[in-house]
Amino acid sequence: MKKIYPKQIVYALSAIVVLAIILLTLNRFGREMVDANRYVIGIDSSWYPLNLHGKERRMLGFVRELLSEIADEEGFEVRYIEVGPHTLVEGLDRGSYQGIVSSMVPNPYTRSRYIFSDPFYLVGPVLLVREDQDVRSLEDLSGKIVGLQSETLRVFSTAEHPRILFVPYDRPWILLENLMNYTIDGVIMDALVSHVYTQGYYRGSVKIATAPLTDKGLRLVALTDPRSVSLVYRFDQGLDKLKQSGRFDELLLKWEIIDTEMRQRAINELEQAIQESV
Repeated sequence: MKKIYPKQIVYALSAIVVLAIILLTLNRFGREMVDANRYVIGIDSSWYPLNLHGKERRMLGFVRELLSEIADEEGFEVRYIEVGPHTLVEGLDRGSYQGIVSSMVPNPYTRSRYIFSDPFYLVGPVLLVREDQDVRSLEDLSGKIVGLQSETLRVFSTAEHPRILFVPYDRPWILLENLMNYTIDGVIMDALVSHVYTQGYYRGSVKIATAPLTDKGLRLVALTDPRSVSLVYRFDQGLDKLKQSGRFDELLLKWEIIDTEMRQRAINELEQAIQESV
């Protein structure tokens, strides 16, 4: 029988310990790699302070499917937690999830604490005109009088358009009545409210002439640590791909979400221009 020396036992035990450490390290590294590719997103399904006029659940369905398709496109996993409006940001700060879907406005203070994705759904003010006006941009109303909803002054700068006389109003319906009786030449109003009016009482009389004039909208918001920055970067990459492929517009249509950017109108106009040039 072959004699086993103490040194051989020590070497064998040492090899087993080293192998165990390597396996444990690889296992831990693998788990960390998997965890780094999984994200939890907090969503306030009331969408406060936005008023979606009864489409809150449809917007939730749209956002969840959009996030899932972006995750599939970019190779990461995502799950969602529905959170109340008053604890959404608090949960992000606490680390309960890696990102939130929010209409939080990027400014110097918020940018010092969070990183913001590109807006994926714009809700800022738009320009409305009478149905018979040939107006495609705010610049077309240079030298004219434009009424605007007072609260839009929080996100819209009149100083950038010095050749237009802006008159603030508190009540949207007065704005639209003054537009119809030619007291003013245009109206700047919240995009979602504008779509309600132009598809309701003022249908056929007033039209939306522009996409939202600011970048106020829904975004993915995260903390500024490297993992969260990677999440936002991958989200923006995937969002751009879905828009380029037309899938984004299909999701808007599927969930009956208002096309505030009038992307479909732009597509139709481009197709018409191509046909006319042939």
